[in-house]
Amino acid sequence: MKKFSFLFLLFGAIVFLPGFRPTTVQTEKLGFTIRVNGDQFKDQTFFIPPLNATYCNLYFDYKDDPRAKRTVLTGYATDNSLQVNIHVPIHKTTGSYTFEEDNIPSYMWFDFTYEKNGVKTAYLPGKMTVTITHFGNVGEFIEGTFSGELKGGSGKINAEGSFKVKRIKDKT
Repeated sequence: MKKFSFLFLLFGAIVFLPGFRPTTVQTEKLGFTIRVNGDQFKDQTFFIPPLNATYCNLYFDYKDDPRAKRTVLTGYATDNSLQVNIHVPIHKTTGSYTFEEDNIPSYMWFDFTYEKNGVKTAYLPGKMTVTITHFGNVGEFIEGTFSGELKGGSGKINAEGSFKVKRIKDKT
């Protein structure tokens, strides 16, 4: 009977204990979450996955034109209904940048595009602040927030959100 009890305990340990090991499964979704209110939106929240391309979610490190150096973040819904594009002069570090209408330098950009019933509406900054709270190495994450006012369609919207994307190799 002792031998049977020992075998039963051994079997239980082999079957059940591996389930208690720490795991490295990522539970947080990568992408952009944006909450908008105004114009055609009634305090709505959208999730936009990161665009999988070689020209976004990275740092552009152009040697020939220092104005073009920027962090580029892009989200894109595969059904083409939602897009967000952020190009900020934050250079491989944390920091904030505020877009102000009529005062946005060359190469810098922020837009949120929404499509409904085949009609696209692009919203551009009135005043929008982007903050990068974590700027990881290549293969790690770029994380941050944004908030402010966008203009487009038939009016203004208030927008706020967050992002977390995997950083890919820099463009030079």
